[in-house]
Amino acid sequence: MKAHRLPYDMGNAGDLIKHGLIAEFAEWWLAINKSDFAFLDPFGGRPYVSAPRSEVIRRIQQIPDCALKRGQPDAANRYCGSGNVVKIVSANINRSAVIKVSDRDQLALHDLLNEGFESIHFDGFDMQESFSIVDCEMPSHFASLLLLDPFDDFLPEYANSIVPRLQEFISNSGLPVVLFVLCEDWENKAGKKWQHLRDRYLSPNLTQLSLVCPKLPKSMIKGETNFNSEVVLLLPHDYGEGYLANLKDRLHGLSVSLTEVLDVDVVFNSRGIL
Repeated sequence: MKAHRLPYDMGNAGDLIKHGLIAEFAEWWLAINKSDFAFLDPFGGRPYVSAPRSEVIRRIQQIPDCALKRGQPDAANRYCGSGNVVKIVSANINRSAVIKVSDRDQLALHDLLNEGFESIHFDGFDMQESFSIVDCEMPSHFASLLLLDPFDDFLPEYANSIVPRLQEFISNSGLPVVLFVLCEDWENKAGKKWQHLRDRYLSPNLTQLSLVCPKLPKSMIKGETNFNSEVVLLLPHDYGEGYLANLKDRLHGLSVSLTEVLDVDVVFNSRGIL
């Protein structure tokens, strides 16, 4: 994978739907499990940004109480990335989290490890090719959640290869996966490719809960005028039977709250769930 400059400011609308979904999932999971929450993030990135953009601060401060807000307790000074959100959400309810990370940028990885996170080491995993995580064999229930958080090159360059492998990986490992997707236009070639791949490889065999945020054309936050974003939680069909309705309600409520603070329609979708 190539090195990239970040195409967005940390704490942008895409981050809010991603971190909001992760925070809600972690709280939900911890409520029905007694073990520690184990989080895998092979696209670790920056663990936080100091002095977030003022609009990011406003959104976090104005959003109604929810797991996302509880996962960003010092938003006026520091906007946290995924690993820290999981750590904070877990600590808020006196639970522990095991957070394993990687990043091909050694400076980013150094900062992540300084947060107390562990480095990912699996047979077959290459930190220079983060998607190699889906080719690793993991013991059943080894982790609670895997985040795949690639750059905007995912749809044009990697989706054809990665999406068909996700269903087999999730079925074999039983591991829920959060996939983050950026797209300039859902109706262009890349956007239609995502719909085709999803319908062919993911929809028949996996439950999907997702949040979709459109572009914010008047925003001054980098990335929001360029990209539509979707974060999708992929689960085996039999995952969490009897409990998923609560998670669905949580994510629908999050979509309503984010719609209020972003002033655009953040849409919640569910597939393969009653």
